[in-house]
Amino acid sequence: MDSTGKDNFTSAAIADLGDLRLAPVSSADAVYELLRSLILDGRLEPGQRLREVEVSKSLGVSRTPLREAFTRLLSDRLLEKTSTGVIVSDTKTRLDGIRAIRIALEGYATRLAVKNLTEEDFAYLERTIEIAKALPIEAVTERVRNNTAFHRRIFDACGVPELHDAIEGYAGFFMSESNLAALNREQSREAIEDHIKLVAAIKARDADEAERIMRFHVTRGFNNPTRV
Repeated sequence: MDSTGKDNFTSAAIADLGDLRLAPVSSADAVYELLRSLILDGRLEPGQRLREVEVSKSLGVSRTPLREAFTRLLSDRLLEKTSTGVIVSDTKTRLDGIRAIRIALEGYATRLAVKNLTEEDFAYLERTIEIAKALPIEAVTERVRNNTAFHRRIFDACGVPELHDAIEGYAGFFMSESNLAALNREQSREAIEDHIKLVAAIKARDADEAERIMRFHVTRGFNNPTRV
């Protein structure tokens, strides 16, 4: 343990990396994505110190990409600098703020997308809904991928590159496998029903209703952050 009372990176995280372990983890992007997932999933706890030498050794990566990843995580406010190095931030406040941003951005993007989405888009969205219905609740990776595809197809059509880029910039914080795994069957069913209602509103070219449904769908994540 370090002076904060938290276990170091090696004992707390590496033994539990599972499928997240990248072999080899060679780029700053890969290291960043991995560490961000571990932080957002709670496998790296608030206040836990990350020692550069231990992390680089455990991941089998050189110090240069690790430092780049740390810099990005500091910018995301997922890590904090201390007099003795970097520690994992308390992400609850950060994530609450990001969810509030998501409600505003994705709701408005949905409004703008209503007039732009085509029959081909409708077929795609309906296909993701059928896939969601068919996937077993244990198929967490596939469910995350399918849910992301549904949301992305809509905001891709917003027609405002800056808005699209802003949503993409926060997309990695919206859903994780461990969070989705916490959904029970009823919560999963409700999320699918939201998608069905949303597609119906879009097909009716009802921008007001489509935005309302998307905002409601995302807002429910405040009571259960995984339900988005």
